[in-house]
Amino acid sequence: MASYEKWMTEILKCSTIDRIGLGKHALYDTMVILARNGLTISDSVKFIISLIRLFVNADNVCSDDEYNIIRAITEVDFSKKRFFEITDIYAKEGYVDEIENIIEKLPSEQKKPICLFGLSILASDNLLTKEEKELFIRLSE
Repeated sequence: MASYEKWMTEILKCSTIDRIGLGKHALYDTMVILARNGLTISDSVKFIISLIRLFVNADNVCSDDEYNIIRAITEVDFSKKRFFEITDIYAKEGYVDEIENIIEKLPSEQKKPICLFGLSILASDNLLTKEEKELFIRLSE
């Protein structure tokens, strides 16, 4: 079994509180990776928001579970309307489209926390759609 398949199986077994903890840890590790790669705070925020948008839009639906786990992981309290206003800005500016290309070029040890962060969002409703699985596998390889 490939490591990404094991991750998918294991995270689906986790409780919501465990997913939030994993997501917070992965978000922190992702921010460290971005800083080590020379991104400014502003660029790091754009990256994280675009990354969230990429994962939320994997199956073209932002469920309440995904929205709530994002709020819990990031510890930012915003309305769903405001969430989409913010993420739409970066989607329209093309940042979301670039994220997959950027992740693909990273070494595997730098991809892991980014993918785990995404998986904690994707699995928030205790299942992974075909599109969500495909996105996760594509980014993990």
